[in-house]
Amino acid sequence: MTDLKKEENEKAWRFKKGVSPNPLGRPKKITVTKRFLEQMTAQAGDIVGVLYNRAVEGDTAAIKIIVDRLCPAPKKGYICLSLPKVKTPDDLLECTNIVMSKLGEGEISGDEAEYLTRILESQAKALEMSQVVPQMDELKRQFEEIRAFQQRPQE
Repeated sequence: MTDLKKEENEKAWRFKKGVSPNPLGRPKKITVTKRFLEQMTAQAGDIVGVLYNRAVEGDTAAIKIIVDRLCPAPKKGYICLSLPKVKTPDDLLECTNIVMSKLGEGEISGDEAEYLTRILESQAKALEMSQVVPQMDELKRQFEEIRAFQQRPQE
């Protein structure tokens, strides 16, 4: 093939500006999870039937699965506890002391106390940051004063 024919052949195969070579786009992949869910959905009735039959026969694992689905364990809910507003580190300490005393009295569980303590830790970090910003601004102001003092002409 001559060089001229090669160029014409290559130009014929190049993409044309503004025209998509694949107007429908890339085909969607079906993931393994999606395929599994489709198969499970199609066979859900059979699976539930087998599970039910095993539970009726006394299979404790099957009974547990059914009971767990019908009556799930309650998730963390509302914790009724009155705490003061947090504006200072002393307020945080007071809140922590209240949480610990309620835990000791058995009014809240260990999980609830841990959950509340994590919230108080987040508030402590936020409070600390709110105090750092004005300090940084003051340091910047002092630095600018020192720089201005050093740059003034010597007499």
